[in-house]
Amino acid sequence: MNEIFTLIKFGKKEDLEKLLRKGEVYFNTLETFTESKDPERGDENEGACWIENIQFTNIRAVHPILGTFDFKPNLNSLGKMIQYNFNHLSYSLYVLTATVFTESNLFQIDERMIEFGGYALMIKKPIEFLNAIGNELKKQNIQYKMKIVSYRDLSKKERFELTPFEKEIEFKHQNEYRITIQNLNNNPKAINIGSIEEYCILVDSKSIIETIWEAKRII
Repeated sequence: MNEIFTLIKFGKKEDLEKLLRKGEVYFNTLETFTESKDPERGDENEGACWIENIQFTNIRAVHPILGTFDFKPNLNSLGKMIQYNFNHLSYSLYVLTATVFTESNLFQIDERMIEFGGYALMIKKPIEFLNAIGNELKKQNIQYKMKIVSYRDLSKKERFELTPFEKEIEFKHQNEYRITIQNLNNNPKAINIGSIEEYCILVDSKSIIETIWEAKRII
């Protein structure tokens, strides 16, 4: 069910042309996403190795002159504690597998993906593309991992141990495939895998959003 049919990169035209012509793959820092206010890119949980949602019973403020003040939090709201580990950089794409047809033979990419940019690069040979990235990273002796992201409800009152390939369920519509590499100096890093024009199509994002994907099943 996780066989990858195609990968799609949404973004600005100039960035996608660099990927198309030179095979430029740009790995970004996790702080870029934790600090972003963009509803699609921003994620306060990015880089979290664990999250704990707990109920605060009392909050106390102590001032050397004004004295001590106690506040009672709303019992229906949880406090969140996050432990971050920014030891890797990240590169993401939209992935299409057979799982998108679990409930229906028809599938359409969520229109919110257009927020990532006005253009989309469809990669028709995803395994060849991923192998090229892996080969270049090995050549540069850079440790990496690549995997389809899974989504969880992280709002419950409990502690969650997380990997870089798990995200809050509100981002499920992004169908993310992620590649992570070592964060050696806390700066973004770009690699070039060479032109991928022979198996890619660059179109405007609206065309991809309007496309209907249909699965034919054996009866």
